[in-house]
Amino acid sequence: AVTMTDLNGVINYASEKTALLHRCRTSDELVGVDAFSLIADEQKEEAIRNAEKTFVGGYSENFEVKLKRKDGSEFYGELNTAVVKDAKGNPKAFIASTRDITERKQVEKTLQENARKLRILNEIIAAGNKTTNLQALLKVILESTLELIGFDCGAVYILGESSEDVILQYSIGFEENIIQQIGKTKMDEQKFKHIFVGCLLYTSPS
Repeated sequence: AVTMTDLNGVINYASEKTALLHRCRTSDELVGVDAFSLIADEQKEEAIRNAEKTFVGGYSENFEVKLKRKDGSEFYGELNTAVVKDAKGNPKAFIASTRDITERKQVEKTLQENARKLRILNEIIAAGNKTTNLQALLKVILESTLELIGFDCGAVYILGESSEDVILQYSIGFEENIIQQIGKTKMDEQKFKHIFVGCLLYTSPS
């Protein structure tokens, strides 16, 4: 997708592929539009700095930016931009090619999340190999599990002598009055509807 703007960033040419990327019916809808208005608000300043860098250096490549569509949705684009000069060598316009990299960014995000989960699991395994102290191990397990699932608080229980009783062993993020209430309870109580089987992680229904 190819786009041309004047030195102020106003679009004076857009290819049909550019129109498709931004979900416009025709490329004419983009002519006269401020190119920076097509950039997500949180990246506008970064895009302006990139344009200034391009103006000085004459070219910039592989600039990843979140772009807006006409319907308000957003997508990730990769821009390669160059300065267009007149016959005397003076800058007169910018020309940019844009490629939709949304799918690539989604794959990268998935890989990063999988790597994060693997790192946390490795920390739990390493802790289990290093310590024979149950409390220290439960602390690492709970902290790592909360990070893994994105929760702020939780608790680890063990089964009591009766398989119906569960006893609090370690908790994070609960106030003292709550800890007193949940210190020992029954497996069939309502609060345990959110147990994670295997690690017996208690999470407050609230």
